[in-house]
Parts: sequence; C-alpha cells; structure tokens
Amino acid sequence: MEGDKIDLSQQGLYATIDWVVNEEIKGFYQQALENAPPEFWKAPASSSGKYHGPENNIKGGLANVHTVKAVMAAFEFAEHEYSQMPAGKKNLMRDVCVVAAGCHDIKKGGEPWDRYDPEHGPLAAGWLCNFPLEDAAKEMIAEAVYYHMNRLHPDWERKKALHPKRHRHVLIVQYADIAASRKAASYLPGVPVSGGKIRAYSAADVRRARGMLWERES
Repeated sequence: MEGDKIDLSQQGLYATIDWVVNEEIKGFYQQALENAPPEFWKAPASSSGKYHGPENNIKGGLANVHTVKAVMAAFEFAEHEYSQMPAGKKNLMRDVCVVAAGCHDIKKGGEPWDRYDPEHGPLAAGWLCNFPLEDAAKEMIAEAVYYHMNRLHPDWERKKALHPKRHRHVLIVQYADIAASRKAASYLPGVPVSGGKIRAYSAADVRRARGMLWERES
C-alpha cells in the first residue's frame, strides 16, 4: 500500500547502520531494517506509557527514539565491557550488541502486527535468522534479541550462571533496553526530550551524535 511506504533515508534508526564496522554484519542489519514491518517505524514505544517516557511514546517513537537510544547505550556499554580485547574482536562484539539493540523490538507488535506481543523477543530472533550472516555472529545477535526481555524467560538466569562471560552481549542489550526505557533519559547530544517540542530523532540527529561519540572514543 502506498501509505505503508517509509522513507528509510530519513529514519534515525536506519542511520545507525553506519555505526557497524563489519561489512557482513552491516549488510545483515540493513536487510533486517529494510524488511521490518511498516508499523515498527510508525508505532510509539508503549501504548500505555507505563514503562516509557513521553519522548518514546510519540508516533515513530519505538524505532526512532527508544531503539535509537538503546543502540547508543549498547554501543557505549560494549566499548566499556570489551575494552581489553584486541581491536578487531572488540569491534565485532560491539557490532553484535549494536545490531541486537537495533532489532530487539522489531516484532514488538507480533506477527502480523497488532498489539504488544510479550513473546516479541523470540519472534524477532527467529525472524532474523532468515537473513544471511555467518553462524557465530548471527547466533549471538539472535540470542541477545531473544532474551532482551529476560524476566519472561525463567531459563535465562540458569544460562547466565553457567556461562557468565559468554553471555555478556545479552546483558548489554538487556541493560541498554532498560536504560532507553527510562523516563526523561536521552542519549543524543543536542536533541531535547523535555522542556520543548518532542520529536523523533532524524537521520541527521543520529549522524551528528555518532560523530560526537566516535570522536570521544578515539
């Protein structure tokens, strides 16, 4: 339908593709975003507003506010968590965390999209497996997406206890999602989320924030 067409070049979340260093993972992420349900780009982060601040709950707030903030948080958490790794491995793990954060709510409305689906993590993880990527990276991304709502999966604590270091990427995405859901939390420099007109983050906002972040990390 004509009304379902989304200009991805103007979407803040779509601009986070450029935050990914590994070309294969970047291509995987781009395919996922380009095949996301149109509703993902239009929906607020929460229909009730119970778990999100007002800036997340505008039209487009799920993708272009909440998820953008989650990507920013995942980037920074991964930079810290993997800082002692060789650069190539650190960049790989950061890419995994960024892509998982970018895709964690991509099926939040279920399949077909209707209303909040409490099993959207497993649903999105299975959907992501349709896109080509080498197995190890795809498995880590899918695992982090699957378990991002950890309280809904009683086996998560057992898995984490058995392999605490192996699952650091999952914890990073869980914490990034939590941080990006807090009321009045902002991770994009220069874009007000209170005390003025609330709007979704544009591609230009994200490109500017990326430049500031990478400048600080270099």
